[in-house]
Amino acid sequence: MRTPLLLFLCICSLLAPQAWGDAGVLIPSPGNDKPDPTKLSLADMHVSIVIDNQNASVSLRQIFASHMSSVLEGQYLFAINPEALISDFAVWDGPVRIPGVILERKRAEEIYDALRLQAIDPGLLQQAEQGEEGGSRVSFFSARITPIPPYGTKRLELAYSERLRLEQLQSYFYFPLKPRQFQEQAAGRLRVDLTLRHVLPLSNFKQTSAQYPLTIDRQTTTEIRAHYEGSNVTLSDDFALTYELKSPSNLSVLFYRSKEDRYLKSGLPVTAFERPGRSDAETEAGYFEASALFNTTASAAAKRRPSEFVLLFDTSLSVRWDKLERQFEALEKILYQLHAEDRFQLLLFNSKATLFRPTSVPATPENVAAALDFVKGSFLAGGTDLKQALQTALDNFQPQPGLTGRAVLISDGNPTFGTVETQKLARWFSSATATPAGPKIKLCAYGAGNGCNKVLLRALAQSSGGLFEFVGETEAAEFKLNNFVAHLTIDPLSDPQLTISNYPNFSEVYRTPEGPVFNQSSAQWVGKYRQPLRSVNFTVAARQLAGPIELKRTVDLPSEAVEHLFIPRNWAKARVDFLLRKIEMEGEDAASIGEIVSLSKKYKLVTPYTSFLAAPRSLLRPRLIKPGDPVLRVRTDPDIRTVTAIFPFGLTKPLRYLPREQVWQTRFLAPKEMVDGLYYCRLILRDRVGRAFEERKSFVIDSRAPAIQASVDRSAYRPGDTVEVRVKSDSDTRRIRLRLASLEPAEARWDAGGKASIGRIALPMEIATGEYALEVFAEDFAHNVSSRKLAIAVVGQ
Repeated sequence: MRTPLLLFLCICSLLAPQAWGDAGVLIPSPGNDKPDPTKLSLADMHVSIVIDNQNASVSLRQIFASHMSSVLEGQYLFAINPEALISDFAVWDGPVRIPGVILERKRAEEIYDALRLQAIDPGLLQQAEQGEEGGSRVSFFSARITPIPPYGTKRLELAYSERLRLEQLQSYFYFPLKPRQFQEQAAGRLRVDLTLRHVLPLSNFKQTSAQYPLTIDRQTTTEIRAHYEGSNVTLSDDFALTYELKSPSNLSVLFYRSKEDRYLKSGLPVTAFERPGRSDAETEAGYFEASALFNTTASAAAKRRPSEFVLLFDTSLSVRWDKLERQFEALEKILYQLHAEDRFQLLLFNSKATLFRPTSVPATPENVAAALDFVKGSFLAGGTDLKQALQTALDNFQPQPGLTGRAVLISDGNPTFGTVETQKLARWFSSATATPAGPKIKLCAYGAGNGCNKVLLRALAQSSGGLFEFVGETEAAEFKLNNFVAHLTIDPLSDPQLTISNYPNFSEVYRTPEGPVFNQSSAQWVGKYRQPLRSVNFTVAARQLAGPIELKRTVDLPSEAVEHLFIPRNWAKARVDFLLRKIEMEGEDAASIGEIVSLSKKYKLVTPYTSFLAAPRSLLRPRLIKPGDPVLRVRTDPDIRTVTAIFPFGLTKPLRYLPREQVWQTRFLAPKEMVDGLYYCRLILRDRVGRAFEERKSFVIDSRAPAIQASVDRSAYRPGDTVEVRVKSDSDTRRIRLRLASLEPAEARWDAGGKASIGRIALPMEIATGEYALEVFAEDFAHNVSSRKLAIAVVGQ
């Protein structure tokens, strides 16, 4: 099958699947597949966020109110940031708190099956097994909530943690409140408590959205405490913030050691709503986290190197939907950021590899525009032969004198043709690029989609000293993408290493995460120590352009330190990741699996060998369908063996299982005479022992493109000016983009104060004078697209 990329990118007649859930939604059932505030409304929502030295712990409490006279059931959905770790989930049955538990995967599935036979539908949080999705690790969370009493309430709690990155001395945090699958929701009461602290001075703290303005309760150079509280709050944007660290190069060391370690098994962060009782236990080993901040002067830092790029862009059928949008967004960003002295070659690949030009070309605006048109005019087709694509890139890559050779792979990293094994492909590429002077090409990998093979992409990048970055379908990508592009033409610091005096007192020390470290960013190590000691020397050494850099810190190893609760869990995660990589490369062994299970149970980590018992039987996607749209997708429990869809217009279609994407799929034609509106289909599901289940799911026919009104702040501009565009559109608009000539496209974002979306395009000083058409594109959740052109003039100085 061959599908034009332009069809996906512009009018997208095949609808992309949406996120599984927003920031915790409870859908009443039966008869609903979206939130219905007339039946179940979000009465109260409390979000507690503690960011402690780049470690974010988030606790969410939600109370849903029933407005029905009968007992209800509900399906709870939560979209998990791919880099976050769920640490707790609990449902309250009246005054009784019922927490989730971590179990071995096989045992969790046995209990799950047994409960289902009793008409009880628990939730199940788990990752793809090792080898599924080519080594990807995907997690989702959904739980059936029952009973919800008449005119009563149901309280749910969820906690997770994540490590925030520091790039160019800046960090970004967001809590997902913006609707991605459903329309805007409202909370009767919303309270957000924020604590931000760091051992280094904080600066330039700001919210990136004005939707939830914080009140500062306390602010010092190293700590900020703030809160937001509102009533009848529309959840129309994410709660997001940025901050910077203001410090020269620095090495800090934090510790955790406690006799009372049992409450760690709850997985709850220190700000969670209640802490299980403690008991006296033997003193466990201590844990440390060493963080090295590199911030050298501009003259000593790495300089941008003129480069010759080969850009490998995946056009296989596995990169449809939001993955394709993410990939194309990355390609645009990279091409628009190239300098005049750079050159590039573009290679599109699926089961075949196709070059943009016979040889590389200068990065002129004309060549960049032609390359993007080349992509839009190509086709999605077939599977993925990644080895052939890499070999073609190597065969046609001969950097000109004075230019540094670099490759950028934009893909989900899931090969289906040729060499498909992660270990074999990684070893082949390392050998194919090896020279006595080092790798002949530096490969940087940008993975798109929750199902991307992060193990393979990371291995390919690390083997050549390149970058690896990953962004999920529903993740806010701007921060990651900007830093990925900024670092493409800058060499990182060479091999940061941690040394510790009295090293026999330490064990199982890991750098986390692994990967290149750049100036104005940080590297972290976690490890264990056996006994308290005085005057222990920590030293981090690395090399940069101007020579070696060395950071030192002398500290005492404490006998008791309980402030930084995140450190033992960060160590456990690093240890589990080490064991999973070992299994990936060397195969399974009982000792490694046993240790993974033991650590996962203690620290509540979901791994390929453990599950969080608390998964939907099915989830219909897409829910918004254009007339003529031929794709229906359903995600089910693992034990479902057949799925049949019965459509309202008389068609009955069996669905085919796609193991790579873990969904059932069929193609059908929605008759063009079907008017816009809500429709229902029946799903017949049969499990592995022959039991049949029937579910009623809805979808919406939506053929109308969003109506837009657009205006500019004035009609004439000079080079160097900024064009401000004000756009009003329908409430179901999901994205508004602005294009002007061959300049980098911009997005218009919602401005609550102005009650419109505002976008800005900066005119370069070298832009020619004359008349221009500024194009505004608006896309809704069904991927209907409308556009409007605005005339502007560029006049001389």
